Amino acid sequence: YPSFDAYLQKRIFGPLGMGRSCAAYTVPMRDDNAAVLYTHESGREKAGRDYHDNAFALPGAGCVKSTLNDMQKALRMYLRGGILPEGGRLVSAGGMREMLTPHILDGAGKAYARGLEVRPLEGFTVFGHGGSLPGVSSQMLFCPDAGRAALVLCNTEGVPVSVIAEMLLRVSMGLDALPDRRIRALEGWTQAETEAYCGLYSAGEGDSARVFCDGGRIFAENAQGKTEPLIPTGHDTAVVRRRFTDLRVRFYSDEPRGVFGMMYGSRILQKTV
Repeated sequence: YPSFDAYLQKRIFGPLGMGRSCAAYTVPMRDDNAAVLYTHESGREKAGRDYHDNAFALPGAGCVKSTLNDMQKALRMYLRGGILPEGGRLVSAGGMREMLTPHILDGAGKAYARGLEVRPLEGFTVFGHGGSLPGVSSQMLFCPDAGRAALVLCNTEGVPVSVIAEMLLRVSMGLDALPDRRIRALEGWTQAETEAYCGLYSAGEGDSARVFCDGGRIFAENAQGKTEPLIPTGHDTAVVRRRFTDLRVRFYSDEPRGVFGMMYGSRILQKTV
């Protein structure tokens, strides 16, 4: 195949009938029916149609352009276990098992399969993935056992689409829209633990965080400069409490290195200072 997009068109988009999906950067710019993207710059909202802005160099990491109508065809394929609407298979039964099997555990009840996050939800197992670029917020979730899926595509950055998608999925499954968010908080970490956790953390994709102590409390400042308090829940775990959801934090350490990393939401950040 001459490109990743050509492969997807032949092997995935074509068989699924996803005629308005692609992994090319410039195609949407030539489409009058493509969404305007809204970004936030210097406190102001900016509209544009730059679908290449800050895109990954390797499109296999994401950057597919699609529509709600097309993406629901992909989600139906997942719910059918890899079977196409006309009865043929897009993915073998063994391939589906491999895609949905957890391979990497993140220590917070979640895991990562082949390109899909795996997590429990009220006794069910839910799969999904989100995505964000300048002017884009997206999230898909599906639960094969319940036969339900949720999809949110938004042409504005920084929208809590993961919360919206989970609420949609929960309601479709007959659950309460919002989960029980009660936690068992500790009084605090020891001084030695607090000092060990403070520092700068970063990842190769550009994510970063600074953990610091102020007035006897410990905080995390994210890459956008937002500072939030850490609520200790274990000797090496904490949560950042937000309006609709909690961001899970776990510190990693070993004897020779001490604290060397931090799980910050869905990212593992290496301690650099």
